[in-house]
Amino acid sequence: MENQKRPRTPWRWMAPLLPALLLLALAFAPGLAPRRVALDMKSERLANGMVARVEARLFFDLVKKRMVGHYTYPREYVYLSDEFGQVQIYFPSANQVSRQSSPMFSSKSHPVFYFLSGQTYDMGLKDLGFTLLESRREGALQVVRWLAPARLQDQLQWVELVHQDNLPIYMGYLALDGSALKKVYFTRYHRAPGVLPFPTRITEVEYGQGTDSVVNRFAFENPLFDAAAQSPYFDFAIPADAKSLD
Repeated sequence: MENQKRPRTPWRWMAPLLPALLLLALAFAPGLAPRRVALDMKSERLANGMVARVEARLFFDLVKKRMVGHYTYPREYVYLSDEFGQVQIYFPSANQVSRQSSPMFSSKSHPVFYFLSGQTYDMGLKDLGFTLLESRREGALQVVRWLAPARLQDQLQWVELVHQDNLPIYMGYLALDGSALKKVYFTRYHRAPGVLPFPTRITEVEYGQGTDSVVNRFAFENPLFDAAAQSPYFDFAIPADAKSLD
């Protein structure tokens, strides 16, 4: 819109945004991104007065852009996802496999992948078609608003991403009327020499049409990186004789 108002100065509207984006980009050195990461995940979903718990060990290969999850509670299965969103879910007790495919299942869309690959300046929004709308400072916070692509604007207007000390601490998904659809909080950052910081607690609050919201809480523990991250699950393959559930 601004380009149409000032056709002779197309970069004028971007000027206030460039310093913030530059600082965010420089905050993440590529050499700090690990090649392999393994960590425990415990999640809780609170909805309608009930709690559902899940436990797993997650394995990220940031070079191959592959994620493998060995889920152990409440049911054992192995979840495999690649960067294209091709998913395989294998149930070892029955030797059965289910396959799905959708960009929304891409391994690169997992929050841990964004943090450990140094893509937290936009949390993957640009790849999803979002465009930078505005950026502003609020004290120690950098607040950036991303406009949703046309295909999503019947449900979602924009996403607000907040950084503190160059690290994301909040994402808010807003509807056309400005009401909150979803809020995500990133806390308790893990910091270690030679590794990009990442949150060990992620809390999501989803707002539906009813009066009750849904809360998802994720805790990440016992991270191992590169040479210390040794497991056959990094190269896990579905057995050739697995029976298809599809």
